[in-house]
Amino acid sequence: MKLVFGDNKGNCFQKELDESTSAQLFGKQIGDSLDGGLAGLPGYELQITGGSNCQGTPMRSTIQGQRKVRVLTGRGVGARKLRPGERVKKLVAGNTVSPATAQVNAKIVKAGSKTLKDLGFVSKKEAEAVKPEEPKEEAKPETPKEEPKPAEPKKEETAKQEAPAEQPEAPKAKPKTPKQETEAEEVKPEETPSEEAN
Repeated sequence: MKLVFGDNKGNCFQKELDESTSAQLFGKQIGDSLDGGLAGLPGYELQITGGSNCQGTPMRSTIQGQRKVRVLTGRGVGARKLRPGERVKKLVAGNTVSPATAQVNAKIVKAGSKTLKDLGFVSKKEAEAVKPEEPKEEAKPETPKEEPKPAEPKKEETAKQEAPAEQPEAPKAKPKTPKQETEAEEVKPEETPSEEAN
């Protein structure tokens, strides 16, 4: 189970809980307070504000128990970007932490003597600010580029050049329609007798 908690500055922190620690959260409801020692925060006090189960179904404070229910809602947990007066049916989980709960959300109600930074918790904002800049690579001296070799002609191209040029074929005649054939017979010149003698 994952415990996600936030401070009053808007920073969020995560802590992965082992099975024995997460078993201590079973039965707690949204709004209940818990000892920060469970999350490695001695002296801190946390309040559960929500959570979600393994399928990502959000916990809703108005649903009692550990069950999942479809509710008709117009606002609140599970309903986003609805027009005024619009209501939708959404699947939500009950307000009690159970073995099916994958994440518990909480907020810090009472701070301890040590700061979160001293306890080893660093927010993403602080991590990015502290992150050391990567050293830039030194400019390498440019090496003279080798001139590309002329490409050898392809075998197909050389074969085409060596082969004698083929004579272009005469265009093929289009097949004649029956009407064109009868017209061609009528136009045929009569054979002359000199041609028959030869």
